Amino acid sequence: MGIYEIKMKLEITEISKVELLTTKPIKEKNGCYKKHISGTEAISIDVCEQRVLELSYEVIRDGLSHHLSEVSKKKPVSRPKMAR
Repeated sequence: MGIYEIKMKLEITEISKVELLTTKPIKEKNGCYKKHISGTEAISIDVCEQRVLELSYEVIRDGLSHHLSEVSKKKPVSRPKMAR
């Protein structure tokens, strides 16, 4: 069985225009997720932390789902028997 790598990157950037301030995560074509927050929320450490955790939950669920789906498509590898 191979070795796997987990990557995460967080960016919080001010944007010039939002057509609709949505509280739900948005998945982009490149697989990244984004979520909009207001200027008031952006200056609160507690609110920013909560929004990042909410978004990360979606990213984690999607990433694990994709990973496990791909792993299940591979040829089964026999697991070592546990010592008793």
